[in-house]
This record gives sequence, C-alpha cells and structure tokens, in this order.
Amino acid sequence: MADSIRESIFQDIKTAIQGISKSAGYKNNIDSDNVHIIHGAADDSAYGYPLVFIYPGPEYLNDEKCEKGKDYYELGVQVEAFLRSNKETMNTSINTMLADLKKALGADHTRGGLAIDTRFVANDAYLVDLTGETCGIIMLVQVDYEHNYADPYNQ
Repeated sequence: MADSIRESIFQDIKTAIQGISKSAGYKNNIDSDNVHIIHGAADDSAYGYPLVFIYPGPEYLNDEKCEKGKDYYELGVQVEAFLRSNKETMNTSINTMLADLKKALGADHTRGGLAIDTRFVANDAYLVDLTGETCGIIMLVQVDYEHNYADPYNQ
C-alpha cells in the first residue's frame, strides 16, 4: 500500500532539508544521514553536525475549509536542528541555519503537490551546553493539506 498523504509530506520535508548544501546555494552543509524523522537512538554522538530531527506536531481538522468530499488538515511539524559554533559566531550560525531551513522548506510550499501551503509559524534558539559550542534551533511549521473524506491515501 502506498504511503498516506501525511507520511508523504514528512518524507518531502526530510528530502528538502537533506538538500541543504553550500554547492546548492545554502550557507550550511547538512549530511543527509544527519536528517531524521523523529529519532530512535539514545546516543546522538554517532552523528555529525548540523543534526536535524523532524517531529510530528498536533494536527487539526479545519471544518471551515473542508470542501465537499474532502478533509482539510492543519499539520504541525517541529524541525529541531543542532549545530556547533563558538561563542563569537553562534548568533550568525543560528541565523544562517534558520535562513537555510526556510529556504529549503519554502522552495516548494506545496510539498510536491501534496500540500496546499507550508507556513513558518515560529522559531526559537537555545544553548545546548555551557561551553558555548553547541546550540539548537526549534522551528515550528504548519502544513495545510487535504485528502478525500476518510481516505488519507488519496487526494
């Protein structure tokens, strides 16, 4: 059986983030092996930086936007990125990573035709360790999509 529309959207988000590289016009290089939908390993030290996790957030049915025979959903997605930097360049590193994530995810706001829109809702940055070498970014994204009524596999 084919993936659901929702699962296909997550796979498209992962693929978009895996495309972040300096050779493609971004400021960062993200190794495709360092991009994960959720995360199952207990030890992240095996991965390099930047390290990106994609988490499903809340999903809501929007009755006001439902058309006949369709279910219209607003899907929350949390993108969390960890990067290494020194104290002097941390702010610049955070800003370029946020810009790269927005550029990559905004390049196709329809997620390959699966979504109606992809919107950036909020973001936050934080220090992971007190040495000032690792910081994190949380970006909240909303993906609006629809599928046939009670059929999450077909649009």
